[in-house]
Amino acid sequence: MNPNDKLPRIKYEAVSFRKGSKMEKQPKINVKPSKWEHILNALSILVIIGTIIYVFLSIKNLPDTIAIHFNNEGEADGWGSKWIIFGPIIIAIITFIPLYFLSRVPHKLNYLVEVTEQNVSRQYSLGRLFITTLNLEAVVIFCYISWEMIQFQIGNSFSVHLLLIIIFVIPISTIVIYITKMIKAR
Repeated sequence: MNPNDKLPRIKYEAVSFRKGSKMEKQPKINVKPSKWEHILNALSILVIIGTIIYVFLSIKNLPDTIAIHFNNEGEADGWGSKWIIFGPIIIAIITFIPLYFLSRVPHKLNYLVEVTEQNVSRQYSLGRLFITTLNLEAVVIFCYISWEMIQFQIGNSFSVHLLLIIIFVIPISTIVIYITKMIKAR
């Protein structure tokens, strides 16, 4: 039996411009979602639903005008309608939907390494998991902002430093981890 017989059937689809104006083609195969993708997507949806429920339960107890912007010390320096608390949740939903569908078409993603017939399955699995992980992180960040706005209104302290760690350190760490994994999976 020829070892190449075990490779998946691959269709090629033009997806991006690289190396000047030459159109490169990426292999197109069906990569099933992993258990972790299902878990991360479910967590994203649960965080969104949980935050919406929390906001609806909390909003009736908030004044009509609330703090909506904070300086580096965590002190309020901007005010607006209490309904603005739904803004970050709406952004979370608007972010979640396209990233969810993008994770379903890994052949449309750009990769740091050349995607070949030998590494296509691993690269696409990592690409899907990478997008799904970033999606969860984006949802958590935006929902955390809504939660933190309510916490400030009810008298709990606002931690700008924790928010900055969540916004910058965690996604950047995810990017570095997945880039490293993709390079190792050449």
